[in-house]
Amino acid sequence: MKNDILVAMTGATVGKVAISDSDRLLLNQRVGLIRPKENILWDYLKHLLLNQNFYEFCQKTAGGGAQGNISPSQILNYKIPLPSLKIQKQLVAEAEKEEEIIATNRRLIDLMEDKINQVLGEI
Repeated sequence: MKNDILVAMTGATVGKVAISDSDRLLLNQRVGLIRPKENILWDYLKHLLLNQNFYEFCQKTAGGGAQGNISPSQILNYKIPLPSLKIQKQLVAEAEKEEEIIATNRRLIDLMEDKINQVLGEI
């Protein structure tokens, strides 16, 4: 089974997105389950919904008092650019390359911080 995309729909986490690889999910009314239709790639949709723009849309759209809420119909109003499947594949490939560069840089930063801490510990 393909991973599911879950969206928090209430409280401080409105608009936060999680990816689940479990096929045994229990959802309540404040967690949205999003699955792509035939004309959109799962990985493309995942990248769009994990993007800061989607989170900000949910935060701005959420109504309510101290605890914001967003409805499924409001989430459906989020505009998703829908290029051809070929272009979606290209965009996903580019995003994955950039993510790998970021992950590599984070590992390098961690290594350098470890070296700095090791040198400081020896001083």
